[in-house]
Amino acid sequence: MRFFVPCLVLTLLLAANAAKAADPQTTVSIVGMDPPSPALLHSNDDVYVHLHYTSDAPIKIWARPFSAGTAAGAISSSSPVYPAGEGDAFGWFSCSKACSVDSIHVQIAVANSGYPFHEDSTSVGFGWDGAPGQRHTPAAWVKPMQDAVAAQEKQTYDAYMAQPLGKSGVMALILFDAVVLGALFVCVVWPVYGLTRWQGKWRWLASAPLALFILKTFGISTDLAHDPTSHNLLPFEYFIIGAIAAPYMILIWLLRRRALRRDTD
Repeated sequence: MRFFVPCLVLTLLLAANAAKAADPQTTVSIVGMDPPSPALLHSNDDVYVHLHYTSDAPIKIWARPFSAGTAAGAISSSSPVYPAGEGDAFGWFSCSKACSVDSIHVQIAVANSGYPFHEDSTSVGFGWDGAPGQRHTPAAWVKPMQDAVAAQEKQTYDAYMAQPLGKSGVMALILFDAVVLGALFVCVVWPVYGLTRWQGKWRWLASAPLALFILKTFGISTDLAHDPTSHNLLPFEYFIIGAIAAPYMILIWLLRRRALRRDTD
């Protein structure tokens, strides 16, 4: 027993050192912002961030907007996988309503992990008045970096789609399609049936998931028009709506059935 505690401590230290060693050696710095800070912007106007990095392993880099130490009420860009070596990275963030950003947190994660292992912050002063207005003209470096990120994401997507599925992949795809179709059924088909065939309050209760589906679709369309990469997990978003709508529709169906039986007794 007296050797157990020292062995446990040694094991934990070795595990911590191994985990630390697994993190790549990286440096990331902000070399440009457009518009420069400070700036007051209109609704949905973007702030672009130009970063430079070095890393001995593939990584992801995000430029996250913060306000008063917490994530600001803004949307921000996703990150492609940046190859090992030295290069440039790109990010953006924006607000559709009145908000402020007082710092940019640059987060770094090992490729495909999704969990930042390093984070640095830089003080800035960006504000959005929430009013519609003309967006600022982007700096000359913005468009080439947007095109480079889009090309990299397309290359990654094409490489992924070119991989053979195999039997397990085919079965998973069939199951996934069935789940998505089921979600669409409880979000659209069943509510439309209730709206057109049921009477009284039941038809309006049945229409609630359909209204949620329409509002969600409108929001997604707006986001995709602003950033085509903003909903990379789009089917899962509808699956979540379906998971909410399914028990709701079952409950409404049971309550309506019970009410109809009571009325006929």
